[in-house]
Amino acid sequence: RIRLRGWRGFRGGLDIDTDTTGEYALHTRHNSSEILFHVGTMLPHSDNEPQQLEKKRHVGNDVVVIVFKEGNTPFDPIILKSHFNHIVFVVQKDEEESMSKGETHYRFALAALPSVPSQPPFFPYPPVLPKNSHTRHFFLSKLIKSERAALTAGEFAALMSRTRGTFLRNIISKSCKRSRVPKTFFDPS
Repeated sequence: RIRLRGWRGFRGGLDIDTDTTGEYALHTRHNSSEILFHVGTMLPHSDNEPQQLEKKRHVGNDVVVIVFKEGNTPFDPIILKSHFNHIVFVVQKDEEESMSKGETHYRFALAALPSVPSQPPFFPYPPVLPKNSHTRHFFLSKLIKSERAALTAGEFAALMSRTRGTFLRNIISKSCKRSRVPKTFFDPS
C-alpha cells in the first residue's frame, strides 16, 4: 500500500498531486515490472454520481481485472462492460481447503475474450493455491503475461498499431517543423 500524494513510482494514471483519485493505492514490483492496482474500494466514491464515472475511468480502462469474491454469490464477468477489459481473474478464499490444510488457500478462475491466447504459467486443477510467496510469484507472472497476450490479440493489436502510427506521425511533424524538412519528405500521401 502506497501513499499516492508525492509518489514517484509507476502511478497507473492516478493523481499523485491532489488526491482526486484517492489517498492510497496498492503497488508492487515483480521481476522488472511495476504494478499499480486500481482498487475500486480505494478510489473515491461520490454519493451524487450514481454511475461512479471516476472509478469506471480507471477500472474500465484496465486490460486485466481482478475480482476478489466474497461469499457464494456467483460472479459473471459479462457484467463488466468495457472495450478494454479482456481478462478477468476471480479470486476467492477457499474456506474448505483453508480449514482442512490449516492455512489460507485461494481458488482462482479466469475468463478471457476468445481472441486472447492462453499463456503460461497455467493454473493447476483444481485451481486452488496456498497463500504464500510461490503463489504470489505465480499469480503476478500470470497477470503480466496475460496482459501482454491481450495487447497482441485482435482489436488491441490494431488499436496499438494505429496509436503507434499517430505518435510517429506527430513526432515526424514536430521534427519537420524544427528542422524545416518538408513533411511530404516523410509522408507521401
